[in-house]
Amino acid sequence: MQLILNKDLINKKDNREKSAIVIISTRKELKDKISEYVRLADIKNIKVIDDDIFSTASILIPDNVKGIIIDINENHDINIILDLMKVHTPRDCWCILVGDIDSISIAQQFIERGILYLHIQSQLADLTQNLLKGIQIESDRKAFFISILGCRGG
Repeated sequence: MQLILNKDLINKKDNREKSAIVIISTRKELKDKISEYVRLADIKNIKVIDDDIFSTASILIPDNVKGIIIDINENHDINIILDLMKVHTPRDCWCILVGDIDSISIAQQFIERGILYLHIQSQLADLTQNLLKGIQIESDRKAFFISILGCRGG
């Protein structure tokens, strides 16, 4: 019996447990196309959520998610998109944004913040290669601790 777990075993266990990819979009054709590219990367566990992050208060994300692909349609407001992404996605999974915005400057602003953005018409085919190479989790999303110190008496 092994009392101390090996770090590699823990990482393998996490990889097995966190195996799902979530696709959040209201467009059926886009969800089907993204699912196809994800399956080409040999990822079979795909959860599709028919919702829009701009119009919903909360999205129920399963616990075993390692990555989320979010459809942002034609929304250009980067700060609102990033805030909504941080609200709706867990900290320990990566996120890819896909949309109809064909702008290098918008894509560059997302890259500067550690988020991958793919234009649907021209870059969606790159999704499989990005999944095979691996996607970094955004480094800007950190937890913080709040400590409250008090004393008894008067």
